[in-house]
Amino acid sequence: MSVAAVVLAAGGSTRFGEPKQLAAFQGETFVRRIVRAAIDAGCAPVVVVTGEDSARVILELTGIPISVAVNPQWSSGLGSSIGVGVRHAMDLVADLDAAVLLTCDQPFVNGPALTQLIELRLTSGKLIIASAYAGTLGIPALFDRSLFPDLLRLKGDHGAKGIIFERRYDVASFNFPAAAIDIDTVGDYEKLDQSSTCTPGHCPAEDQSVPVSRRTFLNTTGAATLAIPPILRAQADAPSSQRKDSNMEIKRIGFSSRKESSKIKGKKNS
Repeated sequence: MSVAAVVLAAGGSTRFGEPKQLAAFQGETFVRRIVRAAIDAGCAPVVVVTGEDSARVILELTGIPISVAVNPQWSSGLGSSIGVGVRHAMDLVADLDAAVLLTCDQPFVNGPALTQLIELRLTSGKLIIASAYAGTLGIPALFDRSLFPDLLRLKGDHGAKGIIFERRYDVASFNFPAAAIDIDTVGDYEKLDQSSTCTPGHCPAEDQSVPVSRRTFLNTTGAATLAIPPILRAQADAPSSQRKDSNMEIKRIGFSSRKESSKIKGKKNS
């Protein structure tokens, strides 16, 4: 079964104050962590939708085999980013069977969990596999290709949850309480226990969370910084048409027009 992953990394992190895609958890950034989980689960292609702070997110993923879709309308809401990502995945692989929607702010989503979620699609025969946590259903969630038109029609702040509940009879729930932990604010991040691990069916209780000694961001400015060679910083700031990377494709895409994708080539992260 051919399953794409669409990683939603376009938001402006208004409540967080800094790009939370670049916040560190257990030694790697949120965005790199979720991309690795998708790759480990066998998803291909892995499409990362960027918007605000696009250059820094792209730089963080240098050397990883992904395709980037830049959403120029990212500020219009989550729905537009879902549409951009799904359309881009369809352009890359015409015969996709399904797509998994992922965000950067659920730190306990990992490869084994996504593998089990995808396997449930095969065993249940349902068109939607949605994670069950905190008394609701949500992402990570898998959508059969027959539902791609529904995803493409999403607009504004309307995410995929509406589709899940409208098509409840087509849904199999995947028990994943760890997915209830998402990071929206600095307070959420400071309570995150960096030593904890989660698996489907289990996650640490809130009273086990301990404050992080300090917030750590891998970014190009501030007290805690990642040393970035000037050539890579220049590539991140350059227009996508001038970037080069053997493993990453960038495409700027919107609802009204599509631009030709260009390959970018650069040095791999060590």
